[in-house]
Amino acid sequence: MVKFFKIIQILYEYLIDILLLLIFNRYSFLANKRNRLNYNILINAHSIEKGLSLEKPKHLFGKKKIKYLIKNLSLNKNICSTSVLEMACGALNEYYELNKKFNDPIILKLKNFLKSNILIKKKGGTIITKFNKNYFKRKSSRIYRNKIISKNKIEKIINLSKYAPSQCNRQSSKVHVFQNTKLIRQILKIQGGANSFTNQIKNIFIVTSDINAWGGPGERNQLYIDGSLFAMNLLNSCNYFGLLSCPLNLDISNFKEFKIKKLSKIPLNERLIMIIAFGYSKNMNLKNAYSLRKKNHELLNFHN
Repeated sequence: MVKFFKIIQILYEYLIDILLLLIFNRYSFLANKRNRLNYNILINAHSIEKGLSLEKPKHLFGKKKIKYLIKNLSLNKNICSTSVLEMACGALNEYYELNKKFNDPIILKLKNFLKSNILIKKKGGTIITKFNKNYFKRKSSRIYRNKIISKNKIEKIINLSKYAPSQCNRQSSKVHVFQNTKLIRQILKIQGGANSFTNQIKNIFIVTSDINAWGGPGERNQLYIDGSLFAMNLLNSCNYFGLLSCPLNLDISNFKEFKIKKLSKIPLNERLIMIIAFGYSKNMNLKNAYSLRKKNHELLNFHN
């Protein structure tokens, strides 16, 4: 009877989760307009940054995103946060420099937009750096050397990663390593967020969390928290051992998750948390998305 009651509680809590998501997600007209705008601009600007950070960026890529940014920055500049405005204008400026030789209407629009916003600082686009093991210097990279990482090095990385905090020391996180190029491409085709640099990727981790470790309504999201803490440690461990990495989003449907599990032979009781591409640097100089960080006052709240 107690177990049955817990199952009813889980269903109830998920209904509340669904309600909150419907009300406050960035597509909802009920959500705060300023917040929605800032997040949408950030997402689109960073998408442009990622395209620019490739080894050979495609000319005139992402024109729909460029149109969106020009339109919404022009109409809503006064309610954008400073960091969002600087990041978006920086990305647009670098995009213009890459494509200004092309006779395309979007380039003329972009030129006029940048000219009318010349006083805004440009803190987006890409940045060229040297590899640095320092925690604060880690950047997501999309350009890798054509080399398989040794099992010995991967063991060392996992040995450091496994010290991530875990609720009640459950340690439900698992790591699946893939180094077969054909299989990696099949997995990433389903994932769908790395099409522009899949050919660069020779090594991936898939971080999962075991559902068996969790039970009860209060723990319904904990597997994602534990798995994400582990994944962050894994990213930093790669950096510590001299490897570049890039977390690849897994905002996918359950159907796609099942397809990846079936293809990669991951048990059904494990939820996918993150795919991480990793490898050695191809060049001495690293070309990364700028990824401007928000100001402290946009994140920090002191409560008396």
